Amino acid sequence: MNEKLYDAVNHEGGEGYNPIREAREQREMAARAAQPKELDDFAHDLDKAERLAAFYRREGGDVTKAELAVTAAKAAWIDAKAADDAEFVASGWSRDVTVERRARWNASMKSWVGSMFAEDIINHERKIGFTMNDLKRAIKLYNI
Repeated sequence: MNEKLYDAVNHEGGEGYNPIREAREQREMAARAAQPKELDDFAHDLDKAERLAAFYRREGGDVTKAELAVTAAKAAWIDAKAADDAEFVASGWSRDVTVERRARWNASMKSWVGSMFAEDIINHERKIGFTMNDLKRAIKLYNI
């Protein structure tokens, strides 16, 4: 029996408690929990904790517990950001490489003739071997 058939038989086509759906949702949650978090996930957790703490400050409640959750989320985000930056640097983006690639990118953009479309930039990135987003990230990382 599947979810739709269970609802049709037991809930006359409507939705109510469905053990099949509940089991599927539990499996999906377990699969999501088993996946490693990405940097955006840590930022989302921090934002969620900050919104909860602001709600408690506004409406009353256990502010201390909410503030501890914000502190823990900030620490986790900082650790994840540091690990992500270290992985980025290890992939070949040192300060010297960034300076050289920035000069190469700027020279190629100054010598560009004609209109520039998204597909032209994508082809140019393939040709020179790095993306503009990676270059922006490295420039921001090294404050160049």
